[in-house]
Amino acid sequence: MTCSKLFSGDLPELTDEIIQHFRDDHNTLYSCTLVNRLWCRLAIPLLWEDPFLKKSLLFIEIYLRRLNDDDNDKLKEYWNIDNPYSNTLFNYPSFIKRLNTKKFISSIEKLSHQLIKGEFSIMDSNKLARLICDLLFKLFVENEANLHTFEFEMINDYSFITVELLLKSLKFICNMKNIELFNLRMAVTDDDEANVQIEDFIIKVFRSQQNIKKILFEHVEIDEFQPTNNPILLSLSLSLLKESNCSNTLNRIIFFETDFKDIDVLNEAFEELNVLESVHILYCYNINSDFIQQIIDLSKPFKLKSLFMKEKVQHGLLQLLLQKSGNYLENIGFESSMYKMEHIKHFTNYCTNIKFFKLYRYNNQIISPSLNLIKNIEKTLNYLSIDFHRNNHVSSDDIKLSSTIFLKLGNFLPPRLEYLGLTLMINAMDFNTFLSKSHNTIIRKLLIKNLMTESDLLPYIKEHIMKKERVRYLAIEDDISEDDIKEFELHNIQIVNIDDLRINIFNFIIEKY
Repeated sequence: MTCSKLFSGDLPELTDEIIQHFRDDHNTLYSCTLVNRLWCRLAIPLLWEDPFLKKSLLFIEIYLRRLNDDDNDKLKEYWNIDNPYSNTLFNYPSFIKRLNTKKFISSIEKLSHQLIKGEFSIMDSNKLARLICDLLFKLFVENEANLHTFEFEMINDYSFITVELLLKSLKFICNMKNIELFNLRMAVTDDDEANVQIEDFIIKVFRSQQNIKKILFEHVEIDEFQPTNNPILLSLSLSLLKESNCSNTLNRIIFFETDFKDIDVLNEAFEELNVLESVHILYCYNINSDFIQQIIDLSKPFKLKSLFMKEKVQHGLLQLLLQKSGNYLENIGFESSMYKMEHIKHFTNYCTNIKFFKLYRYNNQIISPSLNLIKNIEKTLNYLSIDFHRNNHVSSDDIKLSSTIFLKLGNFLPPRLEYLGLTLMINAMDFNTFLSKSHNTIIRKLLIKNLMTESDLLPYIKEHIMKKERVRYLAIEDDISEDDIKEFELHNIQIVNIDDLRINIFNFIIEKY
């Protein structure tokens, strides 16, 4: 009875709540649009929240179908076709919730080049791109679009119209008063005048907002052999935190591949934030004494929830940072071969709430304290990734290290794990011992990548994992036949691709926080 009411539309509030759960599942949402009018009306806005993710550019044409006669005449100067779809069933421009400047501009440029098709000059193509940009922003404003997420992505591609079109979005963005997520993905241009314009753009956007809850700072390297650095933009943005209207709304800040060199305003910026709940530092550069000292000098707690390191942090500095923020840390990751035993002991001593631990490129000296750390956080640990990776020759010692991990790790795995990812030199007998010792552990997502191709792990997986239905999703690199896949499915286990199951740290933090 309840199901029939859902399909008939008698329970619209419940139907809406159910469909909201499919927000990121576009295939399911498309299916929902075909059920009935109510389901279609509820699903369509979700499909159009982030239209610039679409591979097809048809959505821009659908937007432009809502142009008034005057604007349509302007467009016809370059786009010499009639618009047969003057009416649309929905007010699509009003549904946009997320705008990424790079994707926005790229889509418009591609469409303008397709429409010109060599009949006009490149200059005409640029003019058309500018026009479409203006018309789209006008449509968004006129149809009362209300952005939730704004991603300012500035990449140095020497395109003349890129900076210009970015700045055209200023009026539209500043008109949005309820942006909750601001993503600043930055790289340096070679044009000093353009950099000044971009800085002015960022200032005005920040000052126009009253409800920013989450900010992501991301630095982009254009050329790894000639790295660029633009600390001015980061310093500027941090300074604006204390001048903007978000001191009582901003609760999450994420730094991804950001260079903290010569950043001297972090302390002042963070002192002004009254409701900050979490800070995440992901693979950043120059976590040095100046940076750490600013954190130590804060009068408020520094709620560092994530720390994934790509560079070595000095022993004493790491201790000071963990003394200040260790109790808040939930996600950590480091290349253990960079560190010594005393570094790992600091995590063991100060971090008691770790939920995600990623260990990669381990060595013989550090593996024992790393395993002790895992044992110490057993009660809170929910995600564990151990990734052996070495670009040069793999020695017999490396095989012994993997064996040590398997023989010891199974003794203290927690009873439940959301995710376990193991990329190791896996000896079949050691693997069998590991599975036997950890037989009480239920793992929702299990990834096994064996760097020893001669070992056949599938029989042990079937015996200890499949038959006992200890896993919901499984990814292994062994050759699995269609019959094997069906056999796993009979035990409610879905075989998935390794790349699909492997956790991307950046995406994980964005989704979780």
